[in-house]
Amino acid sequence: MKKFIIITCGTFSLFSCKKEYVEPADKNLIGGYTSYLVDMNYLSHSGKDLYIQMDIGFVYGGEGIDDEIVPDSVFKNYTYNSHTVTVESIQPLQLSESKSYSNLILLDISGDWNYYDSFNAKTRALHKSILDGKANSLNEIALGSFAREGYYQNEQSIWVFEDGNPFTQTREELGKILFDKYWEYQGTSNVYNAINIMIDNHVYFSQHQNKNITVITHELPDGLDTVSVNQIIAKAIANDITINVMIVADNDDGQLAKLALQTGGFVQIISSTNYKNLLLLDVVDQAAPIMACLDRILSKNVFVHRVILKLRKTLGNWQPGTNIYNYYQTVERYTDSTFKVNNYIPYYVTVP
Repeated sequence: MKKFIIITCGTFSLFSCKKEYVEPADKNLIGGYTSYLVDMNYLSHSGKDLYIQMDIGFVYGGEGIDDEIVPDSVFKNYTYNSHTVTVESIQPLQLSESKSYSNLILLDISGDWNYYDSFNAKTRALHKSILDGKANSLNEIALGSFAREGYYQNEQSIWVFEDGNPFTQTREELGKILFDKYWEYQGTSNVYNAINIMIDNHVYFSQHQNKNITVITHELPDGLDTVSVNQIIAKAIANDITINVMIVADNDDGQLAKLALQTGGFVQIISSTNYKNLLLLDVVDQAAPIMACLDRILSKNVFVHRVILKLRKTLGNWQPGTNIYNYYQTVERYTDSTFKVNNYIPYYVTVP
């Protein structure tokens, strides 16, 4: 019996796998404190000063934490070469919309997953998000993957346990797919093309109005994509699809953050250019909790801190059309000086 069956129809690829039952993931706490960007908006600018609003969420081990646990001291002022960042105001908020949703989890399976998830923290966290999400019968969840080289060369595929609609699979079927698909060695990713194809899959298969694609990648664009970020943004907006992005990689250029923010998605960046010296355990600790908390984030049932930041230009005034991309660090230490929260929150602003 073959391990995988590939069924191709038009522009879609359905990967089918049938294996023995896999026990549900342990739902105990996964990882430590971590923060992520829920939303960001330009407010205004005049001369040297530009104001943005950032909704920053915090989780611990895949569970939301309330505002009393996060002190204002987490939010600090910073100085960069081109501008300074000053905290103007901080407002804790509870988002409790409890929306149902459709979510296509798009996984980067390039390279060796035994390296990228040596302790199975990410895999367990994703399984927890599936269990939580499928507890609401109105939610739709599907799994997809991409890799430019390797076992799935040039493939961007949505997965099904057996033939059928990938968004209507049971949590048991999704769990079997999740724990099966990571065992092959892969090559280099082709992330923009993959997102573009997954938008088509979402439009074709999903019946839900609140459509999301959550991209989890450890490889950044390699210049071989045939579609641009601006084209993907326009296509996602035209089809009412939100793109969420989690990046565990180096040398982020801001384009994936731009893609998420301009389509209304959330962003988390781990091991960016500011994170060159992270240990593997740091990456695991900070990436897994967000994955485990996907259900709460997508249903808009989380605590956030709404932070107003002033960006003051060092030389001259802000000019229309200028793209501002940088990181705002949320940081707090325990009494023994180890980090309690230490994340870089991206902001991407185009001066109007």
